[in-house]
Amino acid sequence: GMHCSPAPTTVTNEFAEWKGLKALGNSKGEVLRVCFCPGPQCGADTWMLLPGELNLGGTSMRWRGAATRISPADSPFTVTVDRPAFSTFTATSGWDLKVVEEFQDCSLSQRAFLAVLAGGSLLNSRNWQLVVDGDDATFRAGRYKVCACTTVVDCNANKYMPVPGSDERFLEIFKPATASTFVFSRQRYSTTLATIDAEEVTVTISGQGLQGYHTNSRLGITTGTCGTTSS
Repeated sequence: GMHCSPAPTTVTNEFAEWKGLKALGNSKGEVLRVCFCPGPQCGADTWMLLPGELNLGGTSMRWRGAATRISPADSPFTVTVDRPAFSTFTATSGWDLKVVEEFQDCSLSQRAFLAVLAGGSLLNSRNWQLVVDGDDATFRAGRYKVCACTTVVDCNANKYMPVPGSDERFLEIFKPATASTFVFSRQRYSTTLATIDAEEVTVTISGQGLQGYHTNSRLGITTGTCGTTSS
């Protein structure tokens, strides 16, 4: 897909320049192309392809998990970060991990609904348990970037780097939709006075998700409005 940059950092009569752009690669590497929109509004038909290519090399570090799309029901979810043998020699037991939204920089803090618990480590990998609290007020579904600090000493905010996944760049977090609870409208009921005088009458109200929620509901029968009931 295409990702748009912010406004240019430098503009003259001859050129426009963008500085500090970052691209999160993958474990295999890929070739990117640059598109330009002169503005002021950029629609699908206003972009032009510029000559040349950007070769984005593969990254040595990568994360993996049992899935790339998870919900709160999947937590704790194991995230493992691997490095190629002999690529670096820091002790993996000192690595640290956090997860931020895909458009955020790794120097920022992760949302409060996420918690990362340290797990075990091997010679070239370490794993963590990612806990997702779907009931937290800060919960936000979307794609998240996995960031790792592998310097061992003093993992401050500026030492976290984005790590692409083995299969996908980002980890997607979602929350399954819950069924609404309601009574179907425009229901009609019919019986006769003779029947009511002679025996009990069963009235069934149809709806969705009523079990448990409406155990304390009541039924009123009236000859007028629902504000006044008669037995």
